[in-house]
Amino acid sequence: MTSTPRGIFWRVRNSWWILLPFTILFNWIAFFIIGYKVKHKKWSIYGGIYSIPFILLIVLGTPYDTTQWQWDVIGYSLFGGAIASIIHAFRIRKEYLFRLEAVELRKPEEEKRLRGQIELEYGVRNNQIPPHETSSLHHTIPVYPNPTPQQAQVQPNSTAAASTSIETPLVKIDLNSASELELAELPGVGAILAKKAMNERERSGGFQSLEDFGQLLSLKPHIIEKIRPYVVVTAPQEPSAQQWAGRMVDY
Repeated sequence: MTSTPRGIFWRVRNSWWILLPFTILFNWIAFFIIGYKVKHKKWSIYGGIYSIPFILLIVLGTPYDTTQWQWDVIGYSLFGGAIASIIHAFRIRKEYLFRLEAVELRKPEEEKRLRGQIELEYGVRNNQIPPHETSSLHHTIPVYPNPTPQQAQVQPNSTAAASTSIETPLVKIDLNSASELELAELPGVGAILAKKAMNERERSGGFQSLEDFGQLLSLKPHIIEKIRPYVVVTAPQEPSAQQWAGRMVDY
């Protein structure tokens, strides 16, 4: 009996493979299955070893050209392999259940890591609040029917602070004056493209539009649309000629 916390039903459901060694011919399949499910190569190697008698039976098991000693080799190897695999299966069952439990506990972390990579690839920010969740925040402010004088002084301030945090307008950055750090935080840009954008802006004197910004950085159309709510583009300023004031003095 194992001590895994998943319960007896989970242990029995994931121990069906232990019946395969009793079939004698297909005992090796059990070790391939458990080796694959928990990514343990050692058990897959044992599966290859236990499959040798089965391979001999396929290769030498023709009734017309098989001698008696060959049949003896096949029979003894099948019987000996079956006994060894049954004992082996019962010995590693506990370890297999622990490994399987660890694999299942690791799956949410792997899915979270994969989701983060995809969001980074498409320029999606994890801290963005969906519209339906934002609208639900307006209903979380408690309303007191008969507030005391002390509550009347505290409640408006807290309500105003909550409404301010919810209804704060989106602050847009100017592509022609934003810093490299601000550009790097845009969806799908990052540090490398932000540095390239700074170099292009210094070389050309500024961006004419968001499309000009995306074309210079070779951004895909869906990335440009994700950036659009966060930026504005002011016309680049032409360098003005210096005006000299005062009176010229000849020496």
